[in-house]
Amino acid sequence: MRGKFQLLIVNNHQEDRTDVIYEDWGLDGICSVLLPKGEDWRGFNHAWDACMNGFKLKTPK
Repeated sequence: MRGKFQLLIVNNHQEDRTDVIYEDWGLDGICSVLLPKGEDWRGFNHAWDACMNGFKLKTPK
């Protein structure tokens, strides 16, 4: 999901899915995404790569 937001909420799927689902809560500044569970606490690398693709950090002026 592209756009300007200030809070990213990441949750795991409750089922055994392997896709990334972007949810629209209709709240300005908030983006929510569902990622598949990984084999351990680190998660599913391919899903994290897809979710974080295009993110950039800006330094405060």
